[in-house]
Amino acid sequence: MNKYIKKIVIKLRIDKFKEKIMLKKQSLLLQNVGEEALFAFFNVANQLKINFIPFFGTLLGIYRNHDFIKHDDDIDVVLDIRCLSDDLLISLREHGFEFNSIFVSSDFKGCQLPMKYKGLTCDINFLYVESDKISHIYIPLEIKNHDWTFSGELNLFRCQDLVIPSIQEFIQYPFRNTEVMIPQNTKEILTLFYGKSFMIPKNEKAHHDPELNKDPLYAKSFFPLYVKSYRKIPIEFFKESAFFDQVLRHFKF
Repeated sequence: MNKYIKKIVIKLRIDKFKEKIMLKKQSLLLQNVGEEALFAFFNVANQLKINFIPFFGTLLGIYRNHDFIKHDDDIDVVLDIRCLSDDLLISLREHGFEFNSIFVSSDFKGCQLPMKYKGLTCDINFLYVESDKISHIYIPLEIKNHDWTFSGELNLFRCQDLVIPSIQEFIQYPFRNTEVMIPQNTKEILTLFYGKSFMIPKNEKAHHDPELNKDPLYAKSFFPLYVKSYRKIPIEFFKESAFFDQVLRHFKF
């Protein structure tokens, strides 16, 4: 029994070490190719006349540091779900993004597109606009009390609803030696996510557990699996099947 426990402990330590190395590698990639990836998003946006919005740790870094946060390890953007189209997927690939699957919520109102750009992790979190005051971002998470691998094997993920103030206007903001477009209400958004002290750097992951629960107008909730969940679907099957149509029929301009 002791030998068995020892093997488990050793495996856990090895897995933790591998994860640490992977995160360090991704952080380095973010510093080296993150700006290129960010402007690849903007080039796609210009081509299709849409708006990619930097979000989570990416937005925090731009606003607070005028750069990426050193310990962040990916790029997060949000996009109105009504902009999801075959043209979008084609343009993303033309601009260097690689992807082969998409997360789709069980009610078809939420999607997340995980991608790589020259090895760097980049996620598009699709935004559902409920009104001129409120929008939703539905985030896929591992099943409670289990890890991401377990959820992946089941192809079943929890759905977290992040309710945020709607974004309608944009401003140019200094980033490294250039400028990027960010929401005019960025301060309000970051305060909701990270609290009033978000301008003070913390020794923790930039987009870990956002505190989106300070204002009664906004909420952070987890749907029970039987109410709403996420599944990861091969992108080609998504396009060729009824999934694509089911998502788009809910959202028409």
